[in-house]
Amino acid sequence: MSDSRRRRSRRVGDLTRQKIDDLADGWAVPKTGAGDEPASAEDDDDIATNDLDEGGGETGDDIATEDIPTDERAADTPNEHEAETAPVPRQDPEPARAKRASSLPPPVPARAKRRSSLPPPTPERSKRASSAPPGRPKRESAPPPPPPGSAARAQRQSEPPATIEAPIERRSEWSDGDGNDSTATTLLHAEQLRAPATLRRKRGLFGDALYVKSFIFGVAGDKRQLAAVTKDLAQLQGRRDGLLVELAKTALGNPDYDDAEGAREGFAELEEERGRRAGVVAASEEDLSSAIRAREADELEIDSQIKALESKLGELGEQLKPIEKKLSKVRRQAADLKGSIDSVDKKIKDTESQLVRGGEGEADIQAQLAALKADRDALVIEKPAVAKELEELEPERNQLVQARDDASARIEELGADKAELGERTGEITAALEARLAVERRAVADSDSERDKLLVDLGALLYDRKPAEMRELLVAVERLDGEIETQEQRRTELDERLTAIDYAKLARGVLIWLLVLGAIVGGAIAVTSLS
Repeated sequence: MSDSRRRRSRRVGDLTRQKIDDLADGWAVPKTGAGDEPASAEDDDDIATNDLDEGGGETGDDIATEDIPTDERAADTPNEHEAETAPVPRQDPEPARAKRASSLPPPVPARAKRRSSLPPPTPERSKRASSAPPGRPKRESAPPPPPPGSAARAQRQSEPPATIEAPIERRSEWSDGDGNDSTATTLLHAEQLRAPATLRRKRGLFGDALYVKSFIFGVAGDKRQLAAVTKDLAQLQGRRDGLLVELAKTALGNPDYDDAEGAREGFAELEEERGRRAGVVAASEEDLSSAIRAREADELEIDSQIKALESKLGELGEQLKPIEKKLSKVRRQAADLKGSIDSVDKKIKDTESQLVRGGEGEADIQAQLAALKADRDALVIEKPAVAKELEELEPERNQLVQARDDASARIEELGADKAELGERTGEITAALEARLAVERRAVADSDSERDKLLVDLGALLYDRKPAEMRELLVAVERLDGEIETQEQRRTELDERLTAIDYAKLARGVLIWLLVLGAIVGGAIAVTSLS
């Protein structure tokens, strides 16, 4: 080794000790060795030479440093650097890159080794003299890492694809007043990192045929499960909103809770507006009820009048029946009497014509004529009595008929009044119902705003997690886990319903058609042969 190389080695050794002194921050670094004897020049050269790589350069990982002893106080009390810096395990270099051992340098004349002088302590170092020096952590050796991808290839070759469960950690940040840890990690559940869900399938033609069965029964089952999961999600979300509303109401009812002060004012304004609109709704409902009651009363009055007239019509009909019957009889008698008189008059006229012609039997003709005239006189005597009876019956019958016609006309008039009343009151009630619908919609909007305010306040409380509401917060957190599980299930069902291999399905249908055709063809062939 040349002199320049040895001088460079000594400079590197001095620089190494200077770095150790800087790390010690003003502490004395004694040499290690048997009996605290000064190291020889050969040892110094060995140390300096080992600190160099093959090219003569200095590397940070290969610099050999001496252990720095610390006193009992420094060992018991960790300094600031040790508290913030965790030891990093060191991996040994790969065998291919292992450093070759340096050969010993030729002997040099012995000389006294220079000791590096300590720099004067600075004020900052004087202040930190009481604390322990930041020791350099020892690096632990670890086996070299395997080649990239070897473990994954071995796992894929030895095991079938499987889902990997990764635990999801959710922090439950409770603001306990007893000083407990407010960032405790709660393991809610394990989520599966998986491939997209699909219908059950197998490879090959047999798998294509079975895929038709999976499609027929699997899609129907998945749709039923998806409807059930969607319904469960709606129920869970409603329960969660209810718990958030309960959280908000609890905070609003507690005047000492300052976080709900702004929401309390907004809630009071919404309640005032909702109360006003509710009053308008009540007034509109009362007006509508009054209009409906008035219409019902008028219709009831008209119905009662119509019913009375119909009853009167019935009575008039009962009174008119015997009169009509008797009048019909008298009219028939009068018609018969008139017919008899006309017949007798015709006979008398014929008899008188025989007397004019003359001839034998005149006396008999005279006697016959006298008898006919006597019969006519008897019939004429009955005619006034029949006419008088007709005159008595017809006015009475006409009076009853007029009363019946008047009652019928009144019934028709009342029916028209009832229809007009229904149309008029229908327009009034329609207007009142429209107004009531508008006011009810406004009340519903106020309720929605109130519920939204309560839900938002509950969500804010859920984020801040006050300790006095821990039970409700735990219930909400539990529901969140259930909702997340159901949402994951719904996602899987959606993926199954959308990830249908139509090409595989078509191949399966074709296979079944071919099989069915073969069966039918075989049956036809057997039948034809037999």
